[in-house]
Amino acid sequence: MESEGALSNRRDANPVAVALIHINNQYQHEAAVGILTYAQQRLGVQLKKSWYEKLQCWDDALKAYTAKASQASSPHLGLDATLGRMQCLAALAWWEELSNLCKEYWMPAEPAARLEMAPMAANAAWNMGEWDQMAAYVSRLDDGNETKLRVLGYTASNSDGSSNGTLLRAVLLVRQGKYDEAREYVESARKCLATELAALVLGTFECAYRNMVRVRQLSVLEEVIEYCTLPPMGNPVADLQYVE
Repeated sequence: MESEGALSNRRDANPVAVALIHINNQYQHEAAVGILTYAQQRLGVQLKKSWYEKLQCWDDALKAYTAKASQASSPHLGLDATLGRMQCLAALAWWEELSNLCKEYWMPAEPAARLEMAPMAANAAWNMGEWDQMAAYVSRLDDGNETKLRVLGYTASNSDGSSNGTLLRAVLLVRQGKYDEAREYVESARKCLATELAALVLGTFECAYRNMVRVRQLSVLEEVIEYCTLPPMGNPVADLQYVE
């Protein structure tokens, strides 16, 4: 979790919000949400969408972003709200809705916007079994090649981590039966994760949890590769549902 001091430095920081989120960090989620609701209804505090996210109230955040998108007075504000909606749908695992939203906005989006959308869009396509669409999204994710990343201008702030791109590439390669290449990407993803997890020692629980899920996904993917490369004793591709 972020420290109270770190929160105070955020652009959307507010003494009331900092105090309420501190309660969430130290005590109970329900208490923080309840006091935040009281502050909105009785004290006139204007709640920010980022506060909902900090409290993991994704349904409320989605409603707020949807309302903002419908009232956007400029393309920039509309894009910001749309990306917020995507983040909420990803957190809620509403893959079909997220997939449809990404398809709608992918083609007209600028490269920078596509870079933000790509991790969420790729995971939605994976969960929907839309392999061609997933490949298009994954092509925008970094693959752990630091030289290539510097040329493209990737940074820690605008990508979802090299481990995500390498993991998703490994999934696609397994799907294509390219197991040796898939193994290489699994190893690359594991190395990237080691670096990312070390950087998250003082980070948020949400980011650390997401990376731990990837650790588990990599282990399962390795098991799939091992199974698919066993000497023929039937159909070695029969269990690709593990990837799906």
